[in-house]
Amino acid sequence: ISIVLIITSCNKSLGNSKGLLIFLLSNNSLFLKASLDYTFFGGILDTEKNTFTSVNAGHNPPYLFHRDGTFELLEKGGLLLGMMPNISYEQQTTHLQSGDWIIMFTDGISEAMNEKDEEFGEHRIEEVVHANLKVSAEEMKDKLYNAVKNFTSGVPQSDDITMIVVKVTL
Repeated sequence: ISIVLIITSCNKSLGNSKGLLIFLLSNNSLFLKASLDYTFFGGILDTEKNTFTSVNAGHNPPYLFHRDGTFELLEKGGLLLGMMPNISYEQQTTHLQSGDWIIMFTDGISEAMNEKDEEFGEHRIEEVVHANLKVSAEEMKDKLYNAVKNFTSGVPQSDDITMIVVKVTL
């Protein structure tokens, strides 16, 4: 089922956002009633504290790339939404530094197929980001999109190609 990606910029008017993502996931029974499973990734970008707080419920883990090229996956959370009632979800908070990247994407990118039935894969996402750490967020989005389109050239698109690209500049 469709992926939900949320990113909001947090400011003083929102107050303490620590539990907001958990609150969003607290009523898993709504999804159970629909008899469907949903992947979910939610994130809160706090531009005052330079942090990103996230929860992952079965979604492709987004990347947090650092300016030195190292990266980590944003995978803390829990099971897909709608699988079982009363599931607990963990959230993680990461301190951001200038030059960091948050790359969120749907499986329509990582699972895009070429003529040889090969998937684009996470390793190609990593290659594109590593090769372009100095560009703007808009340029990074275009580089990723073009890499997927070139990889799948001649094959009809079978899924959405959705991404959110954030470059941290302090």
